This record gives sequence, structure tokens and C-alpha cells, in this order.
Amino acid sequence: MKSLKKNLVQTALFLVMVLVCASLFFTFRNNQIIKNNIELQKQTVDIKQKTQLIVGYIMHGLDLGVRCFSVTKQEVLLSPYNEAIHVKDSIFRTLKVALINQNFPVSDLKIFENEIDNYITNCQNMVSLIRKDSTEQFKTLFKEDRGTLVW
Repeated sequence: MKSLKKNLVQTALFLVMVLVCASLFFTFRNNQIIKNNIELQKQTVDIKQKTQLIVGYIMHGLDLGVRCFSVTKQEVLLSPYNEAIHVKDSIFRTLKVALINQNFPVSDLKIFENEIDNYITNCQNMVSLIRKDSTEQFKTLFKEDRGTLVW
């Protein structure tokens, strides 16, 4: 009988130790998953911010600069336009890296970037027409409103 009790106690202790080890393993694993999810959330917020910069900073800067310059012909008012062109590559580069880190296909991003590039070219053409005082050609190009395709 003593031997049976001793075996039961040893078995119970062994099971408790196994359960404690399993609990430690799952606690550690859960902690790792939580850390990974927090990092994923941070990356997602970063992607969202970069995406908002494309629309809110690049597109808006291009539009604002061209419109202000067309009205005043003051070069200083092209600063939003120039800044938008200056930061575009950097924003798309960091966005691409963030999307790759999340295993997101970046082929659609390249298509979107090409549309932005086309719109930049269109804006450059409009600025050139303004500088040449080709008002009617500028108005024709402006009325095409190619930015709508990107928006």
C-alpha cells in the first residue's frame, strides 16, 4: 500500500512538473506572439501614415504648388510642389520596405507610384507652360484634371 501511495505521489509530482513546464512554454510562446503582434501593429500604423503622406502631402503639394503658381507666377509658391517631388521617392521606398516586411505584394504599389510619376510629369508640363506664358495650353491641360485618376 505504501508503495502504491509513493507511486501515486511521484506520478502526481511528475504530472505537476510537466504541467508547470508546459505552462512556462505556453507563457513564453504567448509573450512572443504578443510582441510580434505589437510590432505588426506598429508597422501597420507606419504603412497607413506613409499612405496618407502620398495623398495628403505629395498630391496636395503638387496641386497646391501648380495652382498657386498659375495664379501668381511667383516661384516661391512652387515650394509645396518642389517639396512633394523631393520626398516622393523616399516615401515610396520606405512604404515598399514596410509592405515587404508584411509579405504584402508590392506590384500594386509600383502601379500606384507610376500613376504618381505620370501626374508629376503632367504638373511639370503645366509649370513649364505657365513659365512660357502659354495660358491657353495650360488651361487645356489643367482642365483635363489628370489628378483625378490618381485620387
